[in-house]
Amino acid sequence: MSYRQTMVRQSKAWGHATVGLCALAGLSMMALPSSSALAADLGGDCCADLEERVATLEATTARKGNRKVSLTVSGWMNQALLIWDDGDESDAYVTSNGNDLAAINFAGEAKIRPGWKAGYEIELEIVTASSDGVDQTNDDGENAIEIAQSAIFIESERYGTVTWGFADQASDGAPEMDLSGAENVAYSAVADVAGGFQLRFANGALSGSDITIGALYDNFNGDTFNIIRYETPEIAGFVLSASWGEDDMWDVALTFEKELGEFEVAAGIAYRQNQDNDGADELDQDTINGSISVLHNPTGLNFTFAAGQREFNDEPGRDDATFYYFKGGILRQFNSLGKTAIYGEYGQFDDVLVGDVSGVMGVDAVSGSEAKVYGFGIVQHIDAAEMQVYAGFRHYEVDLDFTNGGAAVAGPGIEDFTTVMVGGRIDF
Repeated sequence: MSYRQTMVRQSKAWGHATVGLCALAGLSMMALPSSSALAADLGGDCCADLEERVATLEATTARKGNRKVSLTVSGWMNQALLIWDDGDESDAYVTSNGNDLAAINFAGEAKIRPGWKAGYEIELEIVTASSDGVDQTNDDGENAIEIAQSAIFIESERYGTVTWGFADQASDGAPEMDLSGAENVAYSAVADVAGGFQLRFANGALSGSDITIGALYDNFNGDTFNIIRYETPEIAGFVLSASWGEDDMWDVALTFEKELGEFEVAAGIAYRQNQDNDGADELDQDTINGSISVLHNPTGLNFTFAAGQREFNDEPGRDDATFYYFKGGILRQFNSLGKTAIYGEYGQFDDVLVGDVSGVMGVDAVSGSEAKVYGFGIVQHIDAAEMQVYAGFRHYEVDLDFTNGGAAVAGPGIEDFTTVMVGGRIDF
């Protein structure tokens, strides 16, 4: 018998028992002088109301396979209006927010013995014209349901957690620690807002698919792959983790999250080696990155700093790619809806894009890149609806070094790019 069937039968049994009790109470009240007053207090159709509640429970109970493993269904929606200007053309698209795509999460666990449990997580991302998948020539982007997580784990309170399946690497999130309350619209993954857009040259031509916002701004974050990951138990706020998978990549990360007096602190640092052979290119890259975020609870003042470096062992002579990102702001409750986050941000990403390009304006390669971004915005948290509404402005400036036939050339001028994203996220 399933867990749901058992619970429904128990609910019906309770309902029938209550009907009997109501009947006995009615007979008893008939024998008492004050029975009419008591009946009025109870309500004439209390038993019918209970039966209705049982029927509602039957109709709304989530079904699952057994009584031993729990099931929790949760998720969020995150939609926005993306307004953009590339120096020659401007427009507005309705998109999903690439910073935090809508998702449905199925998770659960079961106790094995005291101190030990096993569980699973399945998360599906809902992609509908993502803000990092549209560009000047395509306002539709991609509409798809993608697997974001599909893994199982065994956890020991004393020895830590082992996870295997399609899951986050240990280094995922190390450069994205953020206590600003505004990470939904702006954090170090700058390309998530407009990563698919091409650059606009000064003569009005577009750069093509090789030179995009996403190719220029990268915080080298870990990703989701078919891996095995181990995490230690939390020790004084610290968690050490490591993962391995694919063919071949491995990483280690150390994170720290804790309240220290009036301050909340979140920090992470990670090292990753990627020697994956995807059938076309054999990668050999070493990456180190991290971040720290500090929030002063009494005032709401906060700052976040992230930085990273990637070494390309498979491309002799290429300079390392580097980035740094800073955000400062305030997170306080100025109204009855919830806390308000106000922020300003700045970031610089150097030599992230280097390599051959598809015959752009008489050049054949990019030998160096410097990409800057600055912005500001506001996020209003609405506690009663588990919701955030937000607006964020960003201005992108790009400078590229070009070569043609191996010789340095001036190359075409590049227009600045500007975005405004207005939208909302609601959790369920």
